[in-house]
Amino acid sequence: MLKVFCNRCRVHTSHEVLFNHKDTYTPDNTPGMQIDFAECHSEVLKCCGCGAVTFCETWVTSEDWNPDTKEMEPQRTVYPPRCEDFAGKSFVLAPQVISKIYDEVIGSYNAGYYTLCAAGVRALVEAVCEDQGIAKGLITSDDGKVKLQSTLEGKIAGMAQAGLLTPGHARALHELRWLGNIALHQLARPSRESLKTAVAILEHTLESIYSLDQKTYWLRVLRGGAADG
Repeated sequence: MLKVFCNRCRVHTSHEVLFNHKDTYTPDNTPGMQIDFAECHSEVLKCCGCGAVTFCETWVTSEDWNPDTKEMEPQRTVYPPRCEDFAGKSFVLAPQVISKIYDEVIGSYNAGYYTLCAAGVRALVEAVCEDQGIAKGLITSDDGKVKLQSTLEGKIAGMAQAGLLTPGHARALHELRWLGNIALHQLARPSRESLKTAVAILEHTLESIYSLDQKTYWLRVLRGGAADG
């Protein structure tokens, strides 16, 4: 029995293993292999609650050793992808490119592709800046000099300087920028919890920029379109 999140039951349930198979790869049986070993465990699972069938693939390689925990960290992929934490929202007033990147961020998170998810988080922040016409902003360097920068750091600052973000909101987006930078440039896989927080901040950003005006409009309609006064 395995405990796996069931999309239909919407909770972690016990799953019966209907079929399992293991493949082992080494430089001896796999020409050109650059690592010491890799094992793939393939399993067909059946939810003991609703009966839904799931395919689970778990890889463990010689590269998955964590020197901090002194343990191997297998990589598990479940099909169809789990939607445990984020089902995704609809931002109807956002441009299509924004919505597509957001959908890819959610899909990567739910599938456990955390490095790709972090990269998508950073890409979405930059896409929002571009969509709002913010190409640069004023940054104060460590020596106290103020410079106009066209980096993502500068664009986020420019969003705040244009009144599109509060200072606190801008600081939050800078944290997302760092999260993406570390994943891309240092190849450090972020934790699920850090990405969960990052996605929540992104959704708040999209709500603020693309949905607030729509909600305000409908509030005015519901009160009969009365003029402010």
